[in-house]
Amino acid sequence: KYALTQFIQRLELTPKQKAEAKRQHIALRTDLQKLKGVDTVFISGSYARSTAIRPLQDIDLFVVLDPAVFGDPRRVPPLDVLRRFQAAVDGLRPNKALPAMQSRSVRWSFSKTGISFDLVPAFIDPDDSHLFLIPDQRHNRWVRTNPKVHQARSQEVHIRSGQALLPLV
Repeated sequence: KYALTQFIQRLELTPKQKAEAKRQHIALRTDLQKLKGVDTVFISGSYARSTAIRPLQDIDLFVVLDPAVFGDPRRVPPLDVLRRFQAAVDGLRPNKALPAMQSRSVRWSFSKTGISFDLVPAFIDPDDSHLFLIPDQRHNRWVRTNPKVHQARSQEVHIRSGQALLPLV
C-alpha cells in the first residue's frame, strides 16, 4: 500500500504546477468570455475531475457558444463552427501562430510553461438543455455530452470509495 501511495504522489501535480495551471486557466477563461458569442466557459476533462497527472499536457475548457453568432449546429457542419471558433480565438493572440484545430477542439498553447488548453466549442442542445453538442469534424457530426455530469459522477464514486478513486485514476 505504501508503494502505491508513493507512486500516486509522484504522478500528482505539485502545488506550484497547480497554481500555474490555475493562473493560466483563469486568465484564458477571462479572455474567452470577452469574445462575441461566448456565453460561458468552464473547465472539463481530467483537470476538472482532479485526475490530471504530471506532466500536465493540457486542460480542457468547454466554451459554450451562442448559435446566433457561430451558427446553429442543426444547420451548420462541425468543421464550419470549428473554423469560425478558431478565427475568433485567433483574435485573442495577434502576431502568434494560429491556434491548432483538432477533431473536437482548438488547441491554445503556452510555450513558456508547456501547458496547452483544448478549447471545446459547444452549444446547448436545442432538444435537451441538460446536454451540450460538440463538433466532431472527423466524423462530420455533432456529439451529445455533458462533462458536468461526468465530473459529478466521478466525484460521487470517489466519495463512496473513501476518497481513494481519483488519486488512483
